[in-house]
Amino acid sequence: MDEPILSRVEASLLDSALSLSDARHRLEAWHELGVQRVVAYPGLLEALGIGAFVGFDVAGAISFPNGGDTLANKRMGLLECVRLGAKAASVVLSPHLLVQGDAALLEREMRALVETAPEIEVRFVVEFGRLPDEAALVLIRVLRDCRPAFLVPSSGSFPPALGPAGVESVRRRLNRKVGLLVGEDVRDPALAQRYFTSGADRVTSSAPEELREGAP
Repeated sequence: MDEPILSRVEASLLDSALSLSDARHRLEAWHELGVQRVVAYPGLLEALGIGAFVGFDVAGAISFPNGGDTLANKRMGLLECVRLGAKAASVVLSPHLLVQGDAALLEREMRALVETAPEIEVRFVVEFGRLPDEAALVLIRVLRDCRPAFLVPSSGSFPPALGPAGVESVRRRLNRKVGLLVGEDVRDPALAQRYFTSGADRVTSSAPEELREGAP
């Protein structure tokens, strides 16, 4: 791989036990490390202030991890990300729509989300490994017409883990114009490389320092 691992890592501040001081400390350390991207809840973005994220491309996490909010709330979350200075947002699609496999209703939600905040990079989060085969086919078909910037095929919050083989399967069926972001917490550089080989464009990590080249 030509690019260093850290240039393809999105560092995660999604830990539910994270304090403001811990978040600031991590951001300072990651900035020194050369991390370029960070994902956090909108509430944390507001509490820290965009000044704490100088040097990073910031992503907000909307309706994370279960996607149970209404469409109106998800759209409001996207607008909050724009207001707070985020450059991207990962929004969890409604699980009942995904499992039901109703193409029309799924497209309605996806299109509304993409059109709500066209000025930022909108990513869709789904639990691909938990979808029935037919529902997965419907999702892939709808994604051809309603493309997010990235698909996150697993939030990393629910079993089963998708793993590199699962990512490779999704990549084979997904439109090449849609990026793949691994949502599972990757802390092993060898695993990160396997994800990249399998077709992932980026990985998420709560400890990117463990992924840097030459890390013990």
